[in-house]
Amino acid sequence: MLLDKFFRILEEKKEGNSLELKVELIAEHDIFKGHFPGDPIVPGVCQIQMLSDILTKTEGKTYFLSESNQIKFVAVIKPTETPTFHASISYHFQEDNSVKLTANFFNGDLIYFKMKGTFRTKI
Repeated sequence: MLLDKFFRILEEKKEGNSLELKVELIAEHDIFKGHFPGDPIVPGVCQIQMLSDILTKTEGKTYFLSESNQIKFVAVIKPTETPTFHASISYHFQEDNSVKLTANFFNGDLIYFKMKGTFRTKI
C-alpha cells in the first residue's frame, strides 16, 4: 500500500461512485531514489497501485487490478516539478462484486495517465 507513504490525499470530493481528488506525492520516498536518481518520475505501476489504494480506502475492502482495457501514460509525473495533481475516478460495481473503473490523473489541461479497468477484492 502506497497511501500515506508514497502519496497523500489532500482533498477528496465523492458524489455517488465518482471521486475528485487532489493528490500530493511524497518526493522523499525511496522509490524515487531508484526511479530515477537525480530525475525522479512516478513509475507506471505506482500509478495503478495508487488507484487500488484509493478504491480500497473509499470502499473499505482491499482491491487489486485484475484486467485493463486501456492504460495510457501520456506524460511523466515528476515529484520535484509536480508535487500535486488531480485525479478523477468513476467506478461501478458489477454483479460478481468486481469494480469497473475509469480514471485520469491531470493538472489543468495536461493529462498524465488514463485508465479503464476492472478491480477485484482480494480473497
